[in-house]
Amino acid sequence: MALLGVNNGLCPEGVAQVLSFRLKETEKKLINAKQADDEYYDLALPPIHVYSKKLRELTVPDEDKKRLSFDPIEDKMQFVYHIEATEMGWRRLTPLVDIFIRSNDLKRTFGPKAHLLFLPKGRPSISDARMYQAKARIGMGVNLASNLIECSEVYSFDVEVKVKMAEIEEVNPDGTLTGNMITPPPPYKNTTLRRELAGPMLNNQPLFYTGVVTAVGSDTGISRLVYPYNPKDPANSERQKRVRHIAGNMAAWWYCYWTHVMGYSDSTVKRLLNSFYFDRAVMAPEAQWDPERMEVKATGHVDNYIEENAEWDPFYSDIKEPNDKVEITFDDDTRMTLMNA
Repeated sequence: MALLGVNNGLCPEGVAQVLSFRLKETEKKLINAKQADDEYYDLALPPIHVYSKKLRELTVPDEDKKRLSFDPIEDKMQFVYHIEATEMGWRRLTPLVDIFIRSNDLKRTFGPKAHLLFLPKGRPSISDARMYQAKARIGMGVNLASNLIECSEVYSFDVEVKVKMAEIEEVNPDGTLTGNMITPPPPYKNTTLRRELAGPMLNNQPLFYTGVVTAVGSDTGISRLVYPYNPKDPANSERQKRVRHIAGNMAAWWYCYWTHVMGYSDSTVKRLLNSFYFDRAVMAPEAQWDPERMEVKATGHVDNYIEENAEWDPFYSDIKEPNDKVEITFDDDTRMTLMNA
């Protein structure tokens, strides 16, 4: 295994100490959550040996190069820390390393450019190369022009949901309706927001490649969408417009897309909305869908919200002030009495 992009200048021994400490903290969290054997709580991790070296480039067979969309190693990250452990040690360390990567603790510990690579041995296949990229969390293409756009509504790209389709009316081969309600088979058994990003198309090309979370500082991250960018493409301006529209209305747009285009059931759509922050997910069903332009008009507020939710507000009263003006007249004696009081 190799660690790239460490920006704090640690020596190999320092990397070993920091990595061992963080992995042990991860293991203790799993034990406290009853997801790991408690016999390991006070047992030290297997020893980790770290030394610095120059990482050789990953060689892919020529017949598979055209299928490889992402650069395995960035040029600026050739100098790395090589991490070794025994075979028995890796059996205990590998699950901890996977959680260390997925929870973003890796970047909080070693910096926003840090990547952990599981190095394939010998002549790798395309599946080895793709595993290599996935562990590395590298998202910038060499033979694939791409760009990033921020989407602040996304909480997680990897909330997994079982797919169930909504009932539809059965259609005869001649196009007439039978009157019978059926549930079509789902396109796949389980899905995530990351997988759904591959669905929307423009001119037979996907609107998005994937979603990534980039670290900002030591404890925060920003969700971004990776999408194709080619200034020479005639549809590039239209693509930019659609991407900006979707990124600015993520929860509302995907709610309408899953409901009206994909035909997912209400329960599936509701669970998929957990991919977004709560306030955005709650307002998503209020959006208005334009099926021709594939655009959504997100509703940020409801005009009659106060009246509809008055029962939940202890300080709200449904007694409204009258709009009619009230005039009071006084005779001269009463007016003089009031003025002299």
